[in-house]
Amino acid sequence: MKTLFLFTKTFPFGSGEQYVENELPVLSVKYDKIFIYPTDWFSKDTNHNRKIPSNVEVLHFNSQLPQYKNTFSDYFSALKLILTELLHSKSVFSELKRIKYLFSIAIHQLYTAKFFGDYLKKNHRRDICFFYGYWNHGSSILLSILKKNKTIQSFVTRAHSIDLYYYDWTYYEFKVPPFEYIKFNSADKIFTVSKHAEEFFKKKYPYWENKVISSYLGISDMGVNHCKSNIFTLVTCSNLSLNKRLLELAKAIKEVDFPLEWVHFGDGEQRKEIEEISNTLSLNKKITLSGNKLNEEIRNYMVSKPADLFVNLSIVEGLPVAIMEAISAGIPVIATHVYGNPEIAENNYTGFTIPVDFTTKMLADCITKIYSDKELQFKLRVNSREHYLMNFTAEKNYTAFSKELSNYPNKIN
Repeated sequence: MKTLFLFTKTFPFGSGEQYVENELPVLSVKYDKIFIYPTDWFSKDTNHNRKIPSNVEVLHFNSQLPQYKNTFSDYFSALKLILTELLHSKSVFSELKRIKYLFSIAIHQLYTAKFFGDYLKKNHRRDICFFYGYWNHGSSILLSILKKNKTIQSFVTRAHSIDLYYYDWTYYEFKVPPFEYIKFNSADKIFTVSKHAEEFFKKKYPYWENKVISSYLGISDMGVNHCKSNIFTLVTCSNLSLNKRLLELAKAIKEVDFPLEWVHFGDGEQRKEIEEISNTLSLNKKITLSGNKLNEEIRNYMVSKPADLFVNLSIVEGLPVAIMEAISAGIPVIATHVYGNPEIAENNYTGFTIPVDFTTKMLADCITKIYSDKELQFKLRVNSREHYLMNFTAEKNYTAFSKELSNYPNKIN
């Protein structure tokens, strides 16, 4: 029995981590059994509405952890973990300032590792197991402890954006993920979701450069969008947050001088301000805020409703799956020139990138450029679809990833 343990944040609960839905069907063919452990899910509610293959089982481990009082030995182990990190940290003073936070994280992960380790030994003793952390967050700390305790022999992890570029996230207050050294030093392989991230890692952490390799995420083919409309239609899919900056898109829409509709999927803190701008638009412009939807609904929209342009204006990104979905349907893209975005939103090929510090006029002009040139629209649509088929299909990318993953088995002793 080839068994894979996949560590997510909350998937299959909630509405996040939609990209896991694209990966699971491919992995479920490569492994006899997959166990998903959502490490940030603590609710006793075991119901979810996400589709998972029949050989995938969800571990409700956090809600089943027994009540436990920490011992002197636990505190000593947490202290050793923190000291190890401090000895290798390049910002010891910053780490010391948040020592209470580090201590609480260490205690929790040590506690979880103790009981999860017992579960592995009791239930998977004879299996050949593989351990895969979807994020380089808490699950990597947990897996590092399990490896240190010789409960497992190896594990791999992905690195997206928030779990790699965090020192660049200066646009709002953000808590840097803890235990960087322990996670990077313990992981056997780190798969970045973009080539930019791979090069970034190698330059910033040359000591571990042999551990890192880029491995694109991918999506299943959902077909091409052939829908046409008399009104130019923009589509976006994200939180309405400061990072996503869709308030700036609302301002740009106000500036353009042609009929236009913007359809958005997602919700968040900037909704009210966008609604206020929407109420001031002329009659030939419309903003539709559709709220949070299941990924399947959004994918169906992408191929069955008019969509002339997909927009992503994030300050920071990894390599957005939402843009992959857009180009797979043959929808051109405007995206900020940040991190992995140019690898998918190629200038004058699949769309256009704009500077992170773009102005409202700059964005409005870029939208107008695409709107006013039918020949350009056709070229971008054809190229977008081709770029998806060449680089971002789920079957190709996840089959290759699974082959890489097979190099890191664990015989649980």
